Amino acid sequence: MDKNGLEAYKIVEVKGLFDENLMKPYFRSHFKSSVKFFLVAFMFFATAGILLLTFGKYLDLRYIGYGFAFSLLILSAFFLIVIIILVCSVDSAVKSYKLLSPNTMQYFRFEQHGFLEITTKQNEYKSHTECSYSLLHSAVMTNAYFILNLSNSMALVVCKNNIITGSSEELAYILSSNLGAKFKTMRTK
Repeated sequence: MDKNGLEAYKIVEVKGLFDENLMKPYFRSHFKSSVKFFLVAFMFFATAGILLLTFGKYLDLRYIGYGFAFSLLILSAFFLIVIIILVCSVDSAVKSYKLLSPNTMQYFRFEQHGFLEITTKQNEYKSHTECSYSLLHSAVMTNAYFILNLSNSMALVVCKNNIITGSSEELAYILSSNLGAKFKTMRTK
């Protein structure tokens, strides 16, 4: 027992239907900062290239100035392509989650050194994943969910209401003891 009265490393099991609507806002907000960065970079390089082309003749830079201006414009085009790829990847990720729902069952089993996740959709699809906590990028606990970030662009969502063995406090304890500072609590409305 620890200071909170929780048994160390109790097994927590979660079972419930997958809800793809949970992932849409997550993916969109997660990529929002990346898109903003590339948009600012695109605007900066495009503006610098156009200004250099427009006023380059007054600066007497001749061929070097024009080459640099065209390089800036090419770089801005690269950032624009990256923005398009980011937006398309978010949409394709959201669409891939739609393939799982409806009638997709998720089962999680959280233990001392890792967790098991099984996703099944009748006879069409079955996924079995065993993962060590050290492979998690981070985890966030909200009022209703645990969000397990496998990477910057991939996450598993565990609904607190679907816990069948153990409690949300025990799951929070397991995650915080294994992840340390990578486990955060976020209160939502």
